[in-house]
Amino acid sequence: MKRALRTVFVLLGVVVLIFPGYGGTASAGQTNCLCVSPAAGSSATEVDVLLNLTSEGQVRGIQFDLTYDSTCLTFKELTTGNLTDDFSIFGNDLNGTYRVIIYSLQNKSIAEGTGSVAILSFTAGEDTQPGTSLPFTLKEVIISDITGDPLTESFELTDGTLIFSGEEENDDQNGDEGGDGTPPENPTPGEIITADIHFSSEGQASGVQFDLDYDKNLLQYLGAATGSLTETFNLGVNETESGLKAIIYSVDALNIPAGEGSIVSLTFEADAPQARDCLSVPFNVIVGDAEGNDISEEFIVLNDGITYLDSSVDECFIATAAFGSKLHPAVALLRHFRDIRLLTNKPGRTFVHYYYTVSPLLAARIADSPFLKGLVCIALLPVIAVAFLFLQAWWWQSALLLTLIYMLVSWQRKRRRKSCC
Repeated sequence: MKRALRTVFVLLGVVVLIFPGYGGTASAGQTNCLCVSPAAGSSATEVDVLLNLTSEGQVRGIQFDLTYDSTCLTFKELTTGNLTDDFSIFGNDLNGTYRVIIYSLQNKSIAEGTGSVAILSFTAGEDTQPGTSLPFTLKEVIISDITGDPLTESFELTDGTLIFSGEEENDDQNGDEGGDGTPPENPTPGEIITADIHFSSEGQASGVQFDLDYDKNLLQYLGAATGSLTETFNLGVNETESGLKAIIYSVDALNIPAGEGSIVSLTFEADAPQARDCLSVPFNVIVGDAEGNDISEEFIVLNDGITYLDSSVDECFIATAAFGSKLHPAVALLRHFRDIRLLTNKPGRTFVHYYYTVSPLLAARIADSPFLKGLVCIALLPVIAVAFLFLQAWWWQSALLLTLIYMLVSWQRKRRRKSCC
């Protein structure tokens, strides 16, 4: 019996290690970080460089030096970021090094989470060639808490790079297409490629955040720039273990204009011919309005970007068409299951994309037929039950533990019967 109990505890430990995300209280701790967000620009234009901070809310003041290439860039302006709107900011240009001091006269702490703390604007030289890479380096960093004690050693420091883009002189190229309008060929190693994230809305979105995965063995991230709909917005991009996280926001509480267009243009260097195919669609998408409300549920992610759902497109969801409203508890549960269990992994995102591709026609037919509505509601009951159970971490772990105990007890009984014979 003691051996069986030891085996149970060992297996339970293995379960905890393999499935850490199913625990009700387990959560991955965030890493404190001060980083220079990668940027992209072109000659003779203004370029914004964001200093992003990830912290737990204990930071009161920050001081740092940022070195840059003064032969290609001319400093223009320093402003606070979205985390430091109520803070004072002071800067001093030292010809190639810009010193920034951020502090609060009211003894406030910078809000916890991730966001920008300073935005440095530069004007690029007219002679800067496309493909030029300029480094931004953090030096002499001092981060302090509300008592004045240093916190610098608990923060990771990440430098950034500014990549200059521009039109190729070769007339055979036109954006991402060939000169004759044919689809782009596979890039050659070392070629610079761009990926535009498109957005469609009715003008109610004030900011967008999303994750994007790609194979870092095939693509090297170089920088990002705002798109046609977000030219007056701020952009922050942080690299993650499997890709990157981007946030587009406005410090002036502007809304993204109604219509369709790009919101961010990402620049990569290809390391293999098949590099273009390794980019995922955006996921973990968060869309906010001017009041700070989360309106992500009014948008869907398709292959060509993030699209607003008006009253007609809303019927494209089969569950919504069957139950008659996206506010129905069953539809809300399935949507939550999609966000938590499907959009957090590549197979799940592939399934969701395929579902969005084939569902509009089916949903339209279901919505027009009371018989099909009832039939689909009944057919969805097992799916809803499974989704509910997989959203309950306690049920998942308890069922697994009971199964393991049952298997061990049965195994011990068989051994005893054999030994008795």
